[in-house]
Amino acid sequence: MSQNKFATKFQGILDKYFHKIFNNSHFFYTIIFFILALIIALLSLIPATGDFILFLSIVIAITFILLMFEGLVPQLEKYLFSSEKKFDKKKIICFAINFFISFILILVYFLLAHSTKITIPLLGWDIILPFFLIIIYFGWNLTQILYMRIGFEGSSTKLEDKINDKFGFSKRKDSICFSFLILAICVPILLQLA
Repeated sequence: MSQNKFATKFQGILDKYFHKIFNNSHFFYTIIFFILALIIALLSLIPATGDFILFLSIVIAITFILLMFEGLVPQLEKYLFSSEKKFDKKKIICFAINFFISFILILVYFLLAHSTKITIPLLGWDIILPFFLIIIYFGWNLTQILYMRIGFEGSSTKLEDKINDKFGFSKRKDSICFSFLILAICVPILLQLA
């Protein structure tokens, strides 16, 4: 019984800090991501696989970016992130389609756009894709900051309502709450810069 209690508590911690990545709605994508990250890590141990690792990393990143934007469409969200099953056929098909689209786009770019083959060397995949990975990394961090900001706003609104119920309204209190919100948003940015 205590093992089940520990598992439930551990699941709650994961859900709280990692946006429910092990829920039925996200489980398939989490497993795929971990498998692909493991493959990339293992490939990095093999000499001279840098270009393939770069190719695979970009394909994976674009696949998940496409899934993220498709998840914003309410009609697609119910298929992409349904919580009925962990491994739903629709999830697998949508992921496969997005992976195939990303694979074809990046494959064409890899085959035709080496920096020695094109007139503008800076647009070659061997130069621009590492920068693209950096942009994805910082873009993901900015997205996390956005979600943190939304979470902080919700928490601060609840706290402000409790304070206002207890102590009333004032402009000074509003400005102090706003300054704490700005301070809370700056903390993750400063952590990334450090």
